[in-house]
Amino acid sequence: MPYIKPTNRPKYEVWIKGILKTLKDEKGDFDPGDLNYVLFRIAKGLCTPPRYYKINAVYGVLQCMAFEFYRRVVAPYEDEKIRENGDVE
Repeated sequence: MPYIKPTNRPKYEVWIKGILKTLKDEKGDFDPGDLNYVLFRIAKGLCTPPRYYKINAVYGVLQCMAFEFYRRVVAPYEDEKIRENGDVE
């Protein structure tokens, strides 16, 4: 889960803001392929040299990240669209 201690967050903020600025264009849009590349490089870099425990940990984090992204971002968005446009019958 992305809920690390608040004291651990500042060391990542400069990097995160920089990568977001790099990924987004002037309209705030981005190329999904670029995001895939960046996340893949980070994940692969953490598994170098390859060891089962590293691969297993990174794979697990990516799975949980997808679930949490769905729970926190996708589902609320979809719920809002249901309220705006009505549910599918």
